Amino acid sequence: MHSTRRLLSSAVLALLVQFTVTDTVRSAAPVALGGIKTPADLTAAIAATTDPAVKRALQTHAAAILAAAAKKPHVDHVLATLDKAPGTYTKTNTAPADLKQALGADASLFDTLKMVNLGSAALGVKGKRETDPFDQAFYEHLGHISDLESLTILNTTAQNDWLIPLTNLHALTRLDIINQAKLNDAGLAHLASLKQLERFAYIGTSMTGKPFKDFAGWTKLKSSSFRGSRIDDEGLQYLCERFPTYETLSLAHAHFSDAAAVHLAKLKNLKGLELGSTKATSQTLRHLLGLPLEYFQLGEGVDSAGCIDILKEIKTLKRLTLSNGKTLTDAELKTVAGMTHLEHLELGGLPLPPERLPVLKQFSFLKSMRLVPPYPKEVQASIKEILPKVALRFE
Repeated sequence: MHSTRRLLSSAVLALLVQFTVTDTVRSAAPVALGGIKTPADLTAAIAATTDPAVKRALQTHAAAILAAAAKKPHVDHVLATLDKAPGTYTKTNTAPADLKQALGADASLFDTLKMVNLGSAALGVKGKRETDPFDQAFYEHLGHISDLESLTILNTTAQNDWLIPLTNLHALTRLDIINQAKLNDAGLAHLASLKQLERFAYIGTSMTGKPFKDFAGWTKLKSSSFRGSRIDDEGLQYLCERFPTYETLSLAHAHFSDAAAVHLAKLKNLKGLELGSTKATSQTLRHLLGLPLEYFQLGEGVDSAGCIDILKEIKTLKRLTLSNGKTLTDAELKTVAGMTHLEHLELGGLPLPPERLPVLKQFSFLKSMRLVPPYPKEVQASIKEILPKVALRFE
């Protein structure tokens, strides 16, 4: 009996020793991925690792570890600059799950960025920083963050050639470049290889759109805004030929004429359009009649005489914005009210003296209506009485 107990005690002791030794081996020398910067560093780390599972994970993911190590200085620079500016970002960790599990330790080497926004809410869409930290070096670092999916360039002053590193961002699906007065066709041309983009904005620049001629293979692009740029006839032609998959598009404050508007008919999937050009007239609108438009914003030039009579023929429209309501006559308002397929209507600058308010009764079929700019509270109250079932916004 005593002999049996001694044998059991010996077995238990041996088992405890085995677990203790194994645990010691696992925890004695944790691998510090942050210290790996070169292939030689990784080779040394693998050689010094005694845990078979960790060694195997390091060997399996050697290429990913070295890629993350090469990327880390660039991620760190971009993060530091954004924190200082400040800007905003979304950080993620791309460490393989089995490597994380094997290490049971910090895998911050694989920290990277999915979204970067250079804008600051405090500056609005047109403000600039007194000291701009986003220089050419910043864009060079940014071009190494291959995981980036969304980038917004705002509240800064970018130069054309600074955009060149962005062509390395093959995971990028959204690029918004906003109010960059120094950017033009030269900067636009640098971006021709980003054919994986789904959303692309190049707003408030002096580009004409001519470089779109070389934007081949952009089959994933669904939405763009070129508001406030200088798209001309040639640029509009190339835009419509290269991006036939558009679903939404803003061409507000453009510079094309009626002659080029014929190309708009090529955008067979277009559901939302903002359109305005001082060189165009309402005749441009005739080329929209075959499109499946659900939203339309009428801007300058194309809001000339006869525009409402053409718009009423677009029976698919659900939301309509008339930016310049200052010249709208009661007869034209009646025509708009005849568009009972509309669900939402926005009117900008519509004069509404007390004697004119009853004209709004004919819009009782709408779900919502926005009147800009704000009207006096007493006028708002009267409109609410006239349209009690319509969701109204005054701003």
